[in-house]
Amino acid sequence: MRFVRIPHRFRTTKQSSPVTTGSQMSSEKPHRCETGWHMFCMTPPMKRLPPEDELWFCPNCDPGAGKEFGFDVGEDFSLEEFKEYATAIRNNWFHDLGREPTIDEIEEQYWKISGEAERLVYIPYGSDLDTREVGSGFPNPRNEKHSGGEYDEYLRCPWNLNIFPELNGSLLSYLTESIKGVTVPWLYLGMIFSSFCYHTEDSYMYSINYHHFGAPKIWYGTSGGKGAAHFEAAMRSAAPKLFDANPGLFYHLTTMVSPIDLMNRGAKVVRAVQNPGEFVMTFPQAYHGGFSTGFNCGEAVNFITADWIPFGRAASARYKIHKWEPVFCHEEIILRTVFSPYFKRKAFPRDAKLLYAELAHIVARERALREKMLFGIPTRRRVEPSALKHKICEECKQIPFLSAVELRNPDTRCKTYFCSEHWTTLQKEGREEFVALYTHTDEELKQALTKVKEASISHRKIAKKEIFPVPQQPIIID
Repeated sequence: MRFVRIPHRFRTTKQSSPVTTGSQMSSEKPHRCETGWHMFCMTPPMKRLPPEDELWFCPNCDPGAGKEFGFDVGEDFSLEEFKEYATAIRNNWFHDLGREPTIDEIEEQYWKISGEAERLVYIPYGSDLDTREVGSGFPNPRNEKHSGGEYDEYLRCPWNLNIFPELNGSLLSYLTESIKGVTVPWLYLGMIFSSFCYHTEDSYMYSINYHHFGAPKIWYGTSGGKGAAHFEAAMRSAAPKLFDANPGLFYHLTTMVSPIDLMNRGAKVVRAVQNPGEFVMTFPQAYHGGFSTGFNCGEAVNFITADWIPFGRAASARYKIHKWEPVFCHEEIILRTVFSPYFKRKAFPRDAKLLYAELAHIVARERALREKMLFGIPTRRRVEPSALKHKICEECKQIPFLSAVELRNPDTRCKTYFCSEHWTTLQKEGREEFVALYTHTDEELKQALTKVKEASISHRKIAKKEIFPVPQQPIIID
């Protein structure tokens, strides 16, 4: 923690007790508000109206928005103020013990609080602090001016989280822009009961979390693939009405269920205690959550290797169903990796084989969709990849990186975009103009396939000599 530069003050989130089971929620009166909604405007779209006696939240009253529980904007603290506040809460909570509580005693108290529907406990949490603003616990080659000795040793160390996503083998190294919390680490300042509720990483990525100093963190987690499917089934079993009415609740990081309860419902959950100086790594599609046992500081970042690719496709398919915006486009990662002049030098032997299989799938799908799109829309234009990487399809909320349909209104000059799969949902009204946009020609996509296939063949002899773990296969839920 030698290099962190916490500013004079930082903004916290205010956490209230996470929802733990459906029983205490279903005993409440059904929520009522005066707002009207179309069923197809929900995220994801609703297939049926909720029964009169079923608890349901509209988007304005969604628990994930912090209306009933979860996260809200908290106070501003200096680091010293936050530490004093954290110490006071911990001391007051366990005052009757007359001694320092054990980790087991804190854990028991945490689940007792989480299970009490009639009481809310508010806990400040310095979460998702941008290390470009508050500083990192590791030296940063992008903005540090120090040099020499111990600093350079830490700077070049592969375990430095500021360079971890860019190491050889990480596909995130091929992105052209930094992404907060993904390729740029986030810093976390916690206190007793500060929670990170059950979730998977964005796009089912890997994550790595380092504990800089302070009290231990308790983690609970599952494996990906079948482990994730069993976990979700157990969560829905614990709170059936809540999850049935709010299918997107898994994205909101507001829900905790006792690991004992989850295991009784068929999930396999593991537990870990993270102490200062230790790393915790989570794997693709692996649900994880936990809490702090006192004042502490951690730092985390994401990374992806080639064995993540099928998980990335599964996440993309699920986001499309739920109309959930991704932090990056799956196709962009694959294409930028393949087109990179550094691909052959940076890629591991098995990467080419995995990339070829995924690129073949992407190209075949894109050709079929593009053929229909170009047949239906005579006006077409090639654009740079940067022109579409920040556009969002109005229908599925995904990034149409390879091709899109632009709808122009000549009167208002407004533009909306649809992906090559969902442009057929457009209904022309008035003088709107349709323009088909694409970023790569069919010939370029074909050349990319050939390039990866050749790399795969040239690496085949090397790959046979190397032993790689067989990753869990993703489960496409929904």
